[in-house]
Amino acid sequence: YQRRVRGEQPYLKEVIHQLNILFGKSKESDEFWKEHLLKMLEKNFPGSTNNLPTTDNLKEYLKNYTIPMVDRVQRTGLSLMFKQITERSGLTWKASVKEEFISNPALFEVANPFTSLDLHSLNEKVKRVHIIGHSQGVILRMQAVSAKDQRPRYSELLFYQSLVKFRQSLQAVPRNQRTLRNVGDVFYHLGKMSLASLFYKTAIEAMPKDHISYYKYAWFMDVAMNDIEKAGEYYNKSLNIRLSSACACAYAEFLVDRKNDKEAASAFLDRIDQHFANNVDVQLHLAKFYHLVKPDFNRAHQYYIKAEQLEQDNADTKESFARFLRDVIKDVETAHTKEDEAKQLRGRTHGSLTVFRLSQFDNKKDIEKKTSSSPLITRINNSNSDSAGGGVGSSGDSDGAGGGDDVVVGGGSSGGEKMKFNISKKGVIS
Repeated sequence: YQRRVRGEQPYLKEVIHQLNILFGKSKESDEFWKEHLLKMLEKNFPGSTNNLPTTDNLKEYLKNYTIPMVDRVQRTGLSLMFKQITERSGLTWKASVKEEFISNPALFEVANPFTSLDLHSLNEKVKRVHIIGHSQGVILRMQAVSAKDQRPRYSELLFYQSLVKFRQSLQAVPRNQRTLRNVGDVFYHLGKMSLASLFYKTAIEAMPKDHISYYKYAWFMDVAMNDIEKAGEYYNKSLNIRLSSACACAYAEFLVDRKNDKEAASAFLDRIDQHFANNVDVQLHLAKFYHLVKPDFNRAHQYYIKAEQLEQDNADTKESFARFLRDVIKDVETAHTKEDEAKQLRGRTHGSLTVFRLSQFDNKKDIEKKTSSSPLITRINNSNSDSAGGGVGSSGDSDGAGGGDDVVVGGGSSGGEKMKFNISKKGVIS
């Protein structure tokens, strides 16, 4: 796994993702400009948007705003913004990519105008911007999840190192919902459920139209907190904002496992079938549902075949299909072949990138027992004061909430890098 993440590739991928959100033509980009960028502009430069013809779509305004240059070629505001970001961030593009985007704004009229093949390299200063700290934190979190079963203490250390990187990212952009919910993921894995809940909710507050934050919080309330009512509410909020395959599959499981409503799950899966006809996860869920939950073996067989066709190298699909072939079709030979293929694929896999369910622990008390004595995290001054001056270490939060929950993360006796989150009761992080 370490060989896969070595070098600049993880940073390149994250930079490209952010550039596509900023410059691409997509719903996610529109939401980012309207819900985040405009607010940040007004916050950091009060009154700067007062003279704009419209603030409904600042991006459209920049696209239509043209500036004549010394070469007599007009540039749009968006093209010049791309030029400034490129030069200030030290991005090095391949061949004539930079010039093409500056001179031809029509190239921005697609969802993902940039690919990792366009970007040659990153200047060292790029690795200090918030998206790189975020990317490094994600990598450390994934490594920690991968090591969790075999090397629990090493995994714990990686989790805390990821918090250091996420804190660096939040110092640059305190209300970045992606970083906030990743911190929630880390605290969930460490068994710090109140902190996990706080960061998930803060992510939602930071970007109220981000469907992923609602989904993450729904999953957390479902699996970690066993709050069926709240989980159902937030699953539906996520799906109403955007129908994503991950949330759809989780909600189908929720209907079966928590609500014990097979008919509702069946109706829901049938509705999303066509929408995700080429999504291997949804097709595999449909196969398992009609194999194990509501037996319809003909349909299950069709879905297993389709899921395998969509992704030949999916070990989960092969293992589930093998079980179906062995138990239902009684084709032991083909089942054995698929089990061998799955084992070979597992051998090439260096850890799952998904969040583990709480069932890997004996129970919630077991989690608390494993983490409460850790030298790596110390809870300081969990004050109940509501005074305007703020809790210890808050230096008087701007919201005047006080009673902050300070979390200090360090490297234990090894003297690792220390960090400190100050979390007010309203979720403001400093």
